[in-house]
Amino acid sequence: MRGASYNRLVLLLALIVPGCLDGGEDTTTSGAEGTADGGTAITPMTTGMMGSEDTDAACSDNFDNDGDGFVDCDDFDCTDSAPVCGGTPGTATSGMMGAENTDAACSDQTDNDGDGFIDCDDFDCTMAPGVTVCGDGSGGSAEGDDATCSDNIDNDGDGFIDCIDFGCNMNPDVTVCTENNNRACSDNIDNDGDNFVDCEDFDCVGEEDITVCGVENTDELCSDDMDNDMDSFVDCDDFSCSMNPAVTVCGGGSGSGSSGGGSSSTGA
Repeated sequence: MRGASYNRLVLLLALIVPGCLDGGEDTTTSGAEGTADGGTAITPMTTGMMGSEDTDAACSDNFDNDGDGFVDCDDFDCTDSAPVCGGTPGTATSGMMGAENTDAACSDQTDNDGDGFIDCDDFDCTMAPGVTVCGDGSGGSAEGDDATCSDNIDNDGDGFIDCIDFGCNMNPDVTVCTENNNRACSDNIDNDGDNFVDCEDFDCVGEEDITVCGVENTDELCSDDMDNDMDSFVDCDDFSCSMNPAVTVCGGGSGSGSSGGGSSSTGA
């Protein structure tokens, strides 16, 4: 058995060794490309260099040079700018990872700074004084007056429209996003963007100058089985009654009065 194994080993070496000692020909790559014994080109493994990816060289090295997750002609920078990918030199828009605080970087549909927010959804764009495509840098001032806060358009491109936008509902100069007057409390619109409409909004109820929502804050109104202030709560179920010390039928402001008909709770 040992003799047979030895013979097989010798035969194997006889097949391998000549190829290793072949005439001194260099089978390794030389420069960018080498040749094997048979003359077939050998393509070297390319490691590439981190940087921009918008030239023929960078767009054909099988390497994600700009670290955006797209390699060579799969990268928009290449298809935009590299002739090898059908692009025109100098027209790349997305570029390598970096800042996102210029008009170009804030309008290229790319998350340039890698923070998960693109263009005008990124505070680096909406808050940058030099960026005009997302407002004027004051946090969405392109949507910051009565006209732009009531046109049903996302003027500053931040994904929030009109009074849902902080540029509107947090802006003291905007009057259309308040819900504290008869007009705003009866237009069936959530004017202040707090998810409560008209008389269901606490800004409408309980205000003396708002008459469209009524009041529910006396013993009589808190015991008539009616939702007088239209806030969806009736009599002692309404905080205007149960938490009001002037209302005796609901516990005198302790919040412990009976609900529904409004009869005061008494002991047996």
